[in-house]
Amino acid sequence: MVRILICDDDLSYQEILSFKIKKLFAEQLRMGCSIRCETELTQSLQIVQSGDADVLFLDVMLGEENAVDRFVSVQRSVRHIPCILMTAFPAETYNLSEMDCCYYLIKSRMTDEQLLRALRRAISQSAKKDPNLTLIRIGSKNYTINFQDLLYVESFNNNLTLYFADDSKMTIYFTLKKFLQMLPPNFLRCHKSYVVNMNHIQGFSPHFFTLTTGRQIPIPPKKYGEIVNTYRNYLMIL
Repeated sequence: MVRILICDDDLSYQEILSFKIKKLFAEQLRMGCSIRCETELTQSLQIVQSGDADVLFLDVMLGEENAVDRFVSVQRSVRHIPCILMTAFPAETYNLSEMDCCYYLIKSRMTDEQLLRALRRAISQSAKKDPNLTLIRIGSKNYTINFQDLLYVESFNNNLTLYFADDSKMTIYFTLKKFLQMLPPNFLRCHKSYVVNMNHIQGFSPHFFTLTTGRQIPIPPKKYGEIVNTYRNYLMIL
């Protein structure tokens, strides 16, 4: 699930962009996505800092404020996130070189092909970001998890067993549906009971994925073609 955050004060453009993104994810990327829209940069930065977004679409001009000027001033204190800049006023992007953005779109000239390239680049950067430790609180317990080292997840009766690259594992009481919402876009639910980290897949054959450790993760025969195509599309993004 790729979590998209759109920061734009034009509500009609938010709606248009959201529609286009959902269509591309469904028809081209073959991946799941969630989209959240905000009109203020302050709220958007708080969402980024909390780790609740994987890709940021940022309008350069928010009212009378140049969002890039403000973003640059706080960039060091904000969690890194692939940022796609958008503008209807190219002259206002004088400070573009000061910001680490992964793509730049002019609203009036944006095509579906450009938007698709922007999404692919942003997803690739998000999936290959440096390992991040994530703190998960379940009841009175806190668990620190490095998603980049997580090979796969196995679910049984609302218990999740997490298997890591160092041969360690962890069992937590958590629903798979809720856990999926926390995972970065390089994770694929390939079975009702399994989620696999696509960065650790070595190959596939009917009807399973083989991980770099040699472990085989099952794929339902009826969904084999769909699941494998999702993995192939992911490789094309990288």
